[in-house]
Amino acid sequence: MSKDALQHLDTGLEFARQAMDERMRGSLLNSLANHHLAERDYERAAAVFTEALEISRATGNRRAIAETLT
Repeated sequence: MSKDALQHLDTGLEFARQAMDERMRGSLLNSLANHHLAERDYERAAAVFTEALEISRATGNRRAIAETLT
């Protein structure tokens, strides 16, 4: 993922927080975790996947739960 893509992801996370859109925040966190996984930053990936999973469970988003666990 390019630096620009990461910047857009961070911007999206901030907008999701401001809008209190937890489903979108969970989805964006999942994307961020996948980035960390691809970069072999396993500790950070695990932490972000955990946060995304918690949000997905709290919002009842079964599809996002499945995406995070796969």
